[in-house]
Amino acid sequence: MVKFIVRLFAIIGLLAVILVAGGIFLAGKLLPSRPELPDNVVLTLDLRNGLPDSSANSALAPLVGEESSLRDVILTLTRAEKDPHVHGLVAYIDGNALSLPQAQELRDAVHSFRSSGRFAMVASTGLGDLGDGTISTFLASAFDLVGVQPLGGVGLTGIAARQPFARSALEKWKLSAEGEKRGAYKTAPEIATESNITPANREMTEWLVGDMGSQILAGIAADRNLPQAKVQSLLDQGPLTGEAARTAGLIDRIAYVDEIEDAALERAGKGAELVTVDDYHAAAGNGWSSDDPTVALIQGEGNIVGGSAGPGGPFDSELMAADDISQGIADAVSSGARAIVLRLNTGGGSASASETIRRAIQKAQKAGVKVVVSMADVAASGGYWVASAADRIVAEPATLTGSIGVFSGKIVTDAFWQELGVNWAETRFGANAGMWGGGSFTPAEQERLGEVTDVIYHGFISRVAEARHLTPEAVEAIAEGRVWTGRQAQEKGLVDVLGGLDTAIDEARRLADIKGDAQLEVFPKPSGMLEELLAMVSNPGLHAVLKTATSLYLAATESAESRSVRMEPVGLNGN
Repeated sequence: MVKFIVRLFAIIGLLAVILVAGGIFLAGKLLPSRPELPDNVVLTLDLRNGLPDSSANSALAPLVGEESSLRDVILTLTRAEKDPHVHGLVAYIDGNALSLPQAQELRDAVHSFRSSGRFAMVASTGLGDLGDGTISTFLASAFDLVGVQPLGGVGLTGIAARQPFARSALEKWKLSAEGEKRGAYKTAPEIATESNITPANREMTEWLVGDMGSQILAGIAADRNLPQAKVQSLLDQGPLTGEAARTAGLIDRIAYVDEIEDAALERAGKGAELVTVDDYHAAAGNGWSSDDPTVALIQGEGNIVGGSAGPGGPFDSELMAADDISQGIADAVSSGARAIVLRLNTGGGSASASETIRRAIQKAQKAGVKVVVSMADVAASGGYWVASAADRIVAEPATLTGSIGVFSGKIVTDAFWQELGVNWAETRFGANAGMWGGGSFTPAEQERLGEVTDVIYHGFISRVAEARHLTPEAVEAIAEGRVWTGRQAQEKGLVDVLGGLDTAIDEARRLADIKGDAQLEVFPKPSGMLEELLAMVSNPGLHAVLKTATSLYLAATESAESRSVRMEPVGLNGN
């Protein structure tokens, strides 16, 4: 009976995949071709729910309704600048759905869009209202008309950083953190090792928050033609009512969303229609020719890990897997790409995995291919380890980067288990075989961990020094785990150019001596649709769902009269 049920669920899973595949095939046959564009276009861009940095690199993305990414929006606005049918843009902005670096990248795109002779308007129900709308207000200031509906607020209040410190909480549960770190400013482990903020942490947090705040003030002041002191005063008074913000010059109009849309259509002229950025991109395409030289785009996002994330479809988490990124770089080189843009959005991870990617970059450079790193929200620690090897590093002013430091450790759990009445018996083969168990490090284990940490830290320093043409002493002076904004990192010699993806692509074209347009090609290439479907079937997440369903079925049909001994749940591979 159990085998029958297991096989039944396996068959159901296979049939489900077949149905999905059939659905994809039919969708491809039945969906309409590229939409027709009107002669007079006003683009619309909905930013109320935020934007992922990149699109899913998956053959199944169209089926699951792939959402727009920041990358897509930036490239589409760049394409629209050259289209005589596009006259303007209406963006829907409310609360802080975007990060500060994302807002900076979009502001640059809007400035460029406007400089091409087009207009850009904001239609908002409230820029944060009584909540935090600082980043939204900063972004909106780049548009030439900002409208907020009646009773909508402007939540310009500033930048704040809150950090938890859980040492006391861990101690209550008889838990503690042990390990090694190199760098007084390498603050990541302090959530477990400290009860309050350390002087180094406070110093670093203050310079980060202060620099981000000054970037926001300068941007709003320049775009709204206001003195910075005036913007600072408004920020200190925030949040503001819409009328107060209009009177102060932060916004232009108290108007409903549909009134701003009507104003945009009227400004665009006769026959104008609203077209979403997604629909415009689907109809207009990328604007480059297949004959143009290729610049490869490779996205590295999430925690840096060794190996491959695999074609697991929508069940996969975001991981920057070293083998996948390295293969993408190798494929780009073998395909004839003239340059590579490596877009990073990662707080770091494995040092060995970072070194694997760094080696792939060096091999590409040896083959004559230029590599430019484009930093998104963050490219720190292992992310900077990777980035330092590039020919050029581009970051937004508010990007978090640096963090040249190392830490490693564990949570000691033995006392916790003893409090619960659980004793662990350990048998070792090897003096340090149990160092990552639940007990405290022995003096020998602590010494060994310290030696390894030193090697990795000094290896990090030497690699940055070599790549950035600095002395190890100069790198050490800005290292020790210090995190910098992109603007500060440029001043310290860790970043070359301030800007976003567009800037990085321009740098890649310049370094590769591409005089005209270049086509952007994403690597690694997505797996085939069948391969991704098969990966979904073999994915542990799907197995867990089917296993749970099997167990629930057994529990529901099992009766006390028919069974005296309860069976264990059976997995798909059970006998």
